[in-house]
Amino acid sequence: MIKNEYGFAIKKVIGLIILIAGIVMIWMVLSGKVSNGEGISFLDITGESKAIVYPEGKTRKTVEVGDIITIGSEEFYLVKHDGNNLVLLSHYNLKVGYDSKILVWDVQKVYRSDEEGYGIQSSETKGFIFGESVCKGVVQYTTLDTYDYWKDKIGTKYPGIICDKNTWTEDATCAYIYDRNSNLYEYVEEYKKYLEKQGARIKNARLLKIEEAYELGCNIKEEKCVDANPFLFETTYWLGSAEDTGSIWRILSNGNLGGGDDIFSTGQGVRPVIVI
Repeated sequence: MIKNEYGFAIKKVIGLIILIAGIVMIWMVLSGKVSNGEGISFLDITGESKAIVYPEGKTRKTVEVGDIITIGSEEFYLVKHDGNNLVLLSHYNLKVGYDSKILVWDVQKVYRSDEEGYGIQSSETKGFIFGESVCKGVVQYTTLDTYDYWKDKIGTKYPGIICDKNTWTEDATCAYIYDRNSNLYEYVEEYKKYLEKQGARIKNARLLKIEEAYELGCNIKEEKCVDANPFLFETTYWLGSAEDTGSIWRILSNGNLGGGDDIFSTGQGVRPVIVI
């Protein structure tokens, strides 16, 4: 009998210890005491990542399209609220790829992974800029091995239709073909990992969709974005939507919008979209 009572008491003590430990862990999560392994607290009392900074006086719920949100040293524009998520477009293209002369693949410089700032945003790598002879930080959408990989898979693997200026309608489902077949995929995924190391929780990392460009003010029929939110054409970059069986939508820094051949077009960089 004494042994049974003693064992029961031990179990009660162990249960109490587990309960207290659970309460302490919940408090640590809610108060931002949990870290990313590097001693950096990344949650505030609402469960929001402390690495994500909103404009002064605004919150996750009150930020508006075009507001700048920062993660560490990286800046993003709010594209839209998507349910409980925020869709953000990077301020600049990533510092990856090449510098090439305009209109032809004439490589002037290759960006190396050991360079300072490699793989993150840079105000220098804006792709095609009107009046400049060299496009900086450009990347071919595919290689010869993956050239036009979506060509025979529209409507099956890639749901929707090819939306060009003639087939586009407001209610069309435009084929979004960006995936690991693209040269850009590795750069975007590595950038996602970089942001996560800063303490941000990234639900998805991808490229802008043609429908999102339209929502921000681009005129698809006229292939222009000059009347859209100005942040949309600060750089020249690839979107993730097919414009034809051999070309991808792209936005140019002069406000133009159009298709670019996935391997021979020379002016586009990598401007990621993240979802938080």
